Amino acid sequence: MDGFVAYPSECAFPVRVGNTATPLIDGVETFGAIGTAVSKARRCVWVAISFWEPEFQLNGLPWLEALERTGLEIRLLFWEPGHDKQGRPNPIFSHVSSALQNRLRPGKFQVRFDSSGTDIHHCVHEKTWIVDAFEPYQVAFTGGLVLNRTWMTDQRHLDGRKHDIYVQLEGSGSSDVSASFAQRWNASNEQKMSSLSSNSFFSTNIDVPSIDDSLPPLRQGAAIVQVQRDIAPNRYGMAQGEASIYRQLELAIARANSTIYIEQQHIAYAPMLRLLQAAMRRGVKVVYVVPFVLLQQHLPSVLAKPWLLQFLSRCVSSVAARKIAAGLDRVHRWLCPRHFHCGESMSSYEDVFLNILPQLATENNFCLAALASETNKSVYVHSKLIIVDDDFYSIGSANCVDLSYDRLHTELAVSVFEPGLSLSLFSLSLSLFSLSLSLSLFLCYSCRWML
Repeated sequence: MDGFVAYPSECAFPVRVGNTATPLIDGVETFGAIGTAVSKARRCVWVAISFWEPEFQLNGLPWLEALERTGLEIRLLFWEPGHDKQGRPNPIFSHVSSALQNRLRPGKFQVRFDSSGTDIHHCVHEKTWIVDAFEPYQVAFTGGLVLNRTWMTDQRHLDGRKHDIYVQLEGSGSSDVSASFAQRWNASNEQKMSSLSSNSFFSTNIDVPSIDDSLPPLRQGAAIVQVQRDIAPNRYGMAQGEASIYRQLELAIARANSTIYIEQQHIAYAPMLRLLQAAMRRGVKVVYVVPFVLLQQHLPSVLAKPWLLQFLSRCVSSVAARKIAAGLDRVHRWLCPRHFHCGESMSSYEDVFLNILPQLATENNFCLAALASETNKSVYVHSKLIIVDDDFYSIGSANCVDLSYDRLHTELAVSVFEPGLSLSLFSLSLSLFSLSLSLSLFLCYSCRWML
């Protein structure tokens, strides 16, 4: 691994060589690839689900029906949101469990629920598909895309739907994705949702085989990967939990020599922004792409937060900045609804908006950007992607916010180091950045180095 500093030693899984990793951009490409893999499956399909809708289509059918028709072993691991001490669920993360009662036929699926218990702030945020787990020909998919029709768009984004990214992983690293799923599955409950009777489904634990790199998968590549996670202490039998996703970002940013490209739903984790600022000051060029939401769509919520108004007036005066700030505020309201008292998070967010971002605005090597279609429809960036120089990237489910990086949520990411790529990763990042020639790019910070 010449040229790369390190993978985090805190990770439960080792570094794996000989993998093929393929980034998948947006819903049409991603779910097209997943659908093809499912149609070719030989033994099983496992899905770890955070958010979903029953009507979502896979291979031209409602996704649950498409899975049932394979006739294979189907394991579905749903997130069950937590409740507060009064038994009230978090409305932001609530699911309609009755939909399962009408669509899951006993004998066709094995179903378990990864419950947040009484922790209303916890979210099982991982989104993973595994086809033919632990077989030499297995393939795993993970990233940020949700089983929802608003993710189904191509890279032109003419419909203004969400922009997101997944990674398709083949090789020994995909076995670690399967092992992580098995760990969660075996620690989860068979029946929790009130709408499902205790005898509706039968599920068995998963036996995890020894994963030996000396037994090569059928398809090998040049990618060196590590499967990384953020897991709260005392979950899934892990007393200390795991915090390898952010640790990897620390190592990657510290090692950057020329470029860092980020797509993120959020920008409110102060420690990471400080690391990026240090990289800028040693000459690294940083592009950070965030959600674009028209200010007028959420003006009341912006006016209710004086610190956001200060950010708009003190940081920059461009229309683009106001749109970006409005988008970030919408994410903040999703993550910390008013009646759930996120005082500590609010304080850290204010520091980002009032102190750190104005400082970054003075850096010549920083470009904060948002994307919109040529028809001025918002392109909501939901990706969790970082590309460093031309040989490293990480794709997963974790947002750049304390809820993800401080192990309050369950997250998964795949970090990939592939030296000597035939296609520069920064070239890939620029294609992601523009999405297509039909998109308009809104910049609000200094970026003279791009001209």
